[in-house]
Amino acid sequence: MFKLDKLEDTHRHLANLQVFKFININFIETSEDKLDCIIQLTTMPKQSFSFETEGTHSTGKLGVAGNVVYRNKNSFKGAEIIELKLKGALEAQSALVGAGKTGAETTPLFNTVEIGPEGKFYIPKLLFPVKEEKIPKRYNPKTVFTSAYNFQKRRHYYSRSLAKISFGYDWKESEYKKHIFNPLELNFVEIYKLDTTNFKIADDPLIKYSYQDHLTIACKYSFIFNNQQINKKANFVYFRANLEFAGNLLRLTNNLLESKTDSTGNYRIFNKGNSNEGIPFSQYFKGDIDFRYYNILNQNSTLVFRTIIGVGAPYGNSRDTVTGLAVLPFEKSYYAGGANDIRAWKARTLGPGSIDTSKINSLYRLGDIKLEGNIEYRFDITDIFQGAAFIDAGNIWLIDADSLREDAKFKFNTIYDDLAIGAGIGIRLNYTFIIIRLDAALPFKDPMIRENGGWVVRNASIGDINLSFGIGYPF
Repeated sequence: MFKLDKLEDTHRHLANLQVFKFININFIETSEDKLDCIIQLTTMPKQSFSFETEGTHSTGKLGVAGNVVYRNKNSFKGAEIIELKLKGALEAQSALVGAGKTGAETTPLFNTVEIGPEGKFYIPKLLFPVKEEKIPKRYNPKTVFTSAYNFQKRRHYYSRSLAKISFGYDWKESEYKKHIFNPLELNFVEIYKLDTTNFKIADDPLIKYSYQDHLTIACKYSFIFNNQQINKKANFVYFRANLEFAGNLLRLTNNLLESKTDSTGNYRIFNKGNSNEGIPFSQYFKGDIDFRYYNILNQNSTLVFRTIIGVGAPYGNSRDTVTGLAVLPFEKSYYAGGANDIRAWKARTLGPGSIDTSKINSLYRLGDIKLEGNIEYRFDITDIFQGAAFIDAGNIWLIDADSLREDAKFKFNTIYDDLAIGAGIGIRLNYTFIIIRLDAALPFKDPMIRENGGWVVRNASIGDINLSFGIGYPF
């Protein structure tokens, strides 16, 4: 029997293969009162080169990037896609106050440089150990292999390289539900040059273990629900949940082999006869959820709610048995502030907890726990101009804290005191294919201020307004 949803699934599946330029499905009625289905396909060119330019927006900082991309579609006559990319990027990162011995130095506009190759191999089915016939085609299953190398140089901070190898699966359970499962993701971070002139990293265990060479072997899973209907004004929900485990298998293997530990009581791999010469590996659990509700009030206005809850718990091989501190890798830690976060603060200038600003700078503002809530009212002004009014609240915290950071530790009875609250207005330039955004926000409650419970709005001035420039909506 003819079913419209089967027709739509067929068209969608063929389109998701990304190898056909035109897809035309017709039906001819036969003399037996049956339909003969005719599918006409026009293939895309098998190989292509392209040059892409990007405006980047990472952790509240703006930049530019360029990619040279080679794609081979239908690489092994099964709609496989090989994608090779060489990426170069410049980013504007603010230097720390007082950088250099003689005070703040003049910093170039783009003072962060990164470059590196990336390769991806897409197979339009789930490989081992899943039997292909058990996965319906409507799930649009894919197996993805990824390898990448990236070199970064950040003025006043460090030079480092990041190498990544992963393989995983993604599939759509339904029109609104998507699963992403990476059973293996290997990341190696090597610090080449760490500038210790401006901050005594070696004397601070929390920062020392965040900025050292390390290996991460993780297993990750993500579930995404999004019932937005394109080109239709209707309320919708976006929900994403992420789970990640790292280091457990390596830790267990070293335990069974009774390997030697280093001076911090942890195992390393690739030892050369000395337990302190190998590479440390991270061990942690990380889970977070991002929930958004889009309430379409009318054709010209929308009310959006967002809630973020995230916890990263380092343990085992990420715990220093001497100091007792457990530390997440820098790239896995949470931060607060910025154009897509709590907009009354610049990126990485808020938290953790209510710690005194005189004791910490942006390099140290990392957290293991994050709570955030946002409300934003969006409305049309003209055909391309849109306005917004918003309230942001939240912060980050540490699970373990030493005597220098006691105010950064997460405690249930101090959550309200540690909350940062800001509000503001914004304007968006909507060109459909790109949205350019400018937000102005003012701190209402600052957890780092002890007087009046942190409420600072009464004493606010124009100089306290934080401007955030962004690409796309904040959420």
